[in-house]
Amino acid sequence: MPARASGAAAWRVGPTLAAVLSMSATTGTAERGVLLAFGYSIGLRLPFLLAALAFRRALRVFGFTRRHARTIMRIGGAVLIVVGILQVTGVWMYFTGRATGSRATSSPCEAATQDFQRASPRNALPLGG
Repeated sequence: MPARASGAAAWRVGPTLAAVLSMSATTGTAERGVLLAFGYSIGLRLPFLLAALAFRRALRVFGFTRRHARTIMRIGGAVLIVVGILQVTGVWMYFTGRATGSRATSSPCEAATQDFQRASPRNALPLGG
């Protein structure tokens, strides 16, 4: 994997380093060349430094998640149960219709009644033929 990562970054590193070295060789003093090389090296290491800081924060967040896993799972389960009940009763369709601007049904009860009427046995085909 490190070979792939270095290969993926090489197309950016090569031309940029060449530009920095050529500018430091052709423009002015050695101090300017050192300043350009220093800026290049800081810019090259900055993403790795930011990734390391983000990794530390991610470990803390995952630690919180691990410590509170039971509570998080219970809340998620409760949300799933509530959404399931809302879908079965037709209230979910009413709320999503209201949120999207659709006025297909005027109330959750009407939606449930329409669903029940569509699924009622009297609308089914006769078994004999």
